[in-house]
Amino acid sequence: MDELQKLTLTRITPVIDAWIEANAPSKDQGHLKARLSYIEAFDLSFIVPKLIEEGKGVFNQTNTDLGIRELKRFLSLMLLCDATHTPSAQLDIAWHQFIIFTKQYRRFCQDSFGGYLDHNPRLPTDPHKDGNFEHTLNCYRTHYGEPPAEMWEPFPKLEVPNFADLIAHLVVLRDALDQIISIGEWSECDRTPDPPNPT
Repeated sequence: MDELQKLTLTRITPVIDAWIEANAPSKDQGHLKARLSYIEAFDLSFIVPKLIEEGKGVFNQTNTDLGIRELKRFLSLMLLCDATHTPSAQLDIAWHQFIIFTKQYRRFCQDSFGGYLDHNPRLPTDPHKDGNFEHTLNCYRTHYGEPPAEMWEPFPKLEVPNFADLIAHLVVLRDALDQIISIGEWSECDRTPDPPNPT
């Protein structure tokens, strides 16, 4: 266990203990504490190269430790608050990178939650996801304090496309292309060389 993991455990253990004493049913305190401790101690260093390589520019050498800590905290919320949770945009990327290591993810889920923790994609037609994110933030604040902004940005609002507007734009584009072709401008735009003249 490296120094960062030790520091994280020494800081998170009192938070876990305090929450359990205040909220968890007494018969389940030991079990919940063991699961939360397992999540905090789980070594996710194997996802760091993937986070940096495929993390869409969000993760780099300086913030992967914070990203992993926050992913663990997000996953801990599944045990701490009884609700559906939505990750931040950054943590969704980290969660995806964890999931693709299927063997490790399956073992982690079994040991942490007693079964596989599904990840459901965010669809534009799902009106509840934004409310879930707010609930997730409130749950986080209850157990861990204010979340670090660089790892807890919400997803941009998704909107169902207005197909009437889309069709209108396509008609305008088609008309513009028809006009260009009709005045002979198209051939000047074509980069295909003319065949040699056999004279």
